[in-house]
Amino acid sequence: MRLILATLALLALTSGAGAKLNIVTTTPDFADLARQVGGDKVNVHSVMKGPENMHNVVAKPTEMVALNKADLFVHSGLDAEPWRDNLLKGARNPRVMAGKPGYVDMSEGIALRDVPTGKVDRSMGDVHAFGNPHYTASPANAQRMAATLVRAMAAADPGNAQFYRDNAKKLVIELADLHRQLKQKLAPYAGLKVVTFHKAWDYFADAFGIDVVDTIEPKPAITPSPAEVKKVIDVMRQRGVKIVICETYDDQDLARYVADQAGAVMLVLPDHVHGVESVDTYQDLFRYDVDKLVDAAKRTGVEAK
Repeated sequence: MRLILATLALLALTSGAGAKLNIVTTTPDFADLARQVGGDKVNVHSVMKGPENMHNVVAKPTEMVALNKADLFVHSGLDAEPWRDNLLKGARNPRVMAGKPGYVDMSEGIALRDVPTGKVDRSMGDVHAFGNPHYTASPANAQRMAATLVRAMAAADPGNAQFYRDNAKKLVIELADLHRQLKQKLAPYAGLKVVTFHKAWDYFADAFGIDVVDTIEPKPAITPSPAEVKKVIDVMRQRGVKIVICETYDDQDLARYVADQAGAVMLVLPDHVHGVESVDTYQDLFRYDVDKLVDAAKRTGVEAK
């Protein structure tokens, strides 16, 4: 956090006023960060609304119109959003094309997990060539993303750089405090064993001390066979796993079946802001997911330490 705060302190401290900064984001997570940093100085539009799988969004003409007017395009980078290129082509906005200051890659500076080695092909499923792109599920990564975002906002709108810097510093500190609070809340269940449907929770697990024992989807975006489903159930029984996490966009019926067969509970947890109705901010997202996990641990008889 000290490094991030130091980065924020280097921003220009100019003052002034002008038209609002127009920001288009791929995900509602980035949109919420932009609103918290930008306040009333920005207009923010998210292409995704919350419950969707970020890998499978369709770039609609209305989104291209919004991006055409944007000063900044904030996205996940990597190969997380294969629809992003079509969106950019349709928008025809030179300010936000790759290599331009308005093209804001939020993966910058993130330590990525699961970077593949060797040959990657379609037989391996939807394997991401640059590593696991679900890095937004970590409060520490959210702090780094706030620094990436505020640099771009200050450069695009130097008249409000001080305002953005102050809000970003406040946000970084708040996220760090929230991370500590939620880790303490989960501490009695450190090492809590879970099975997830998709490999969307590894960064979250690192951040909060959870053990992801297995994944129902053995290859990303490929439906598991009956034998693969049985293997996950057997592993859960052997390891005493009592919680299955299913994302808002995955097969909840299959996840519930796996949980029932293993004597566990199935939780539908959002991995994006607005993934469920009550999650309106990035902070709410972490609170919601941690609260649901603690409640499930208690209900299933996991012993507190």
